Amino acid sequence: MQSKFQSLGEKSMSKQIYDLMVCADGATRAVPVVHGFKIDPSLPKNSDDSEKKDVEKKSRPKISIQARLQNKVEEFISAVEGQVDDFIDSDYKMKYDVYNHMSKIGCNAVHARKMRPFYVDCYNELVDVYNQDEEYYSEAWRHLKPKYHKKMMDFYGLIVDDLERIIKNSTAQRKPRKKKTLTATRLVKTLKYQQEFSDLKLVSVNPIDDSVPLNEFVRWYSRPFDLFPLILPPIFPCK
Repeated sequence: MQSKFQSLGEKSMSKQIYDLMVCADGATRAVPVVHGFKIDPSLPKNSDDSEKKDVEKKSRPKISIQARLQNKVEEFISAVEGQVDDFIDSDYKMKYDVYNHMSKIGCNAVHARKMRPFYVDCYNELVDVYNQDEEYYSEAWRHLKPKYHKKMMDFYGLIVDDLERIIKNSTAQRKPRKKKTLTATRLVKTLKYQQEFSDLKLVSVNPIDDSVPLNEFVRWYSRPFDLFPLILPPIFPCK
């Protein structure tokens, strides 16, 4: 009998208790009571986690534009060097279109300009090996036969040529900047003119005065009697 009442007591203790509460969103609702405290369901959950994420974001180092550009250049160099390895594995017979390969993976003139010095150095090194000008380089490439020195030199020369082609084509395709169209008032704003010429009883009109429409524009030079009329077309909005 005692054990029966004990099991009923455990069930009553395990039953969820609710109580009314005015929540943070202004609504009054029944909320669960846990360990004597009312739990507001309208409060945002995992606030601590969101604060931790904000701290992590702030603590992350910001990568500069130059660093991102350099990382991209290194990726493109790795891609080209992979093709160099494939060229060697093919017994120096593989055909490689550097221009199309670089264009497909997103290499533009900015990247090509940074890649060019590296491959110019590689090409010049192989030129010295082929001509046997530098003993140090000749020792480094001694594992290859002389005929392969020529093929490697030509391969790196092809890379340099195509990188220069990417740079030149990008410059040629750049559209010229459109010149801003100035209004007639802006064009004649700084115009110097003589307000009155008493010998001929002429009085000038302010060219930027909107109240007086101008059909004719007469420019006066410093030399006497050097007058000429400039007839403006009707579509010219000079006032």
